[in-house]
Amino acid sequence: YALLDAGATRRATADRLHAGAGELAISVGWLAHDSGRFDDARSHYAEALATARMTGDAAVEAHAFCNTAFLARDAGRPREAVRAAQAAQRAARELGSARLMSLLALREAGGWAGLADRTGCAQALARAQALYGRGPSDADPEWMSFYGEAELAGLEAQCWSTLGDWPRAARYALRAARLQDPHFTRNIALYTAELADDLARGGRPDEAAAAGMRVLDLLDQVQSSRIQMMLAGTARVLLPHRRAGGVSAFLERHASTPRTA
Repeated sequence: YALLDAGATRRATADRLHAGAGELAISVGWLAHDSGRFDDARSHYAEALATARMTGDAAVEAHAFCNTAFLARDAGRPREAVRAAQAAQRAARELGSARLMSLLALREAGGWAGLADRTGCAQALARAQALYGRGPSDADPEWMSFYGEAELAGLEAQCWSTLGDWPRAARYALRAARLQDPHFTRNIALYTAELADDLARGGRPDEAAAAGMRVLDLLDQVQSSRIQMMLAGTARVLLPHRRAGGVSAFLERHASTPRTA
């Protein structure tokens, strides 16, 4: 921002600086989001959006709205999540990336799920799958490298979980964990934590405890407040089943695991 305030001699240079500043704000916002600092994340995403709109940068605008939708879902503002995802789709429409539009449809689906609108969610999920099926292209943004079949399945699992369809959510979470590249330990932990929670809420405590144990095995390599919060929720659901051997072992180990500050 200091460079921008100092003034760039060329418009193209200024536009690149604005784009870089916008993407940096989104990255910082995501770090805040993932650590549970939602107000900070919202501020950074708003900053990125303002930067994008000053220069008419549709790519940064779509990215900022995409993350805003995800944040709104996690913060319990599902209607805002739907609207932000739809705004992202309007911004991204001319960018030519079917994969980006697929991810944005998933963001919209998450909002519909939060509103308990099963039909709206299912329609958005169908769009996401169809768009994903068109394959990658040169127009796909670099920041979308994380978005593959595993992430598609993982986000769909979250939608069904929000709607209370635990068996379907568990199937997609298991698929996500199995599809994920083993180098992405955090994502494997995330999808497995989702699986554990879905199994617990779906009345399969022993399987949930086993999945929870696998997540605990990964926490030496992963620092994520999000995953720890998910496991804490699973532990609460499993408490009534604590007399079962596997559940008891998970609860004891979970209770003794240090938490990320």
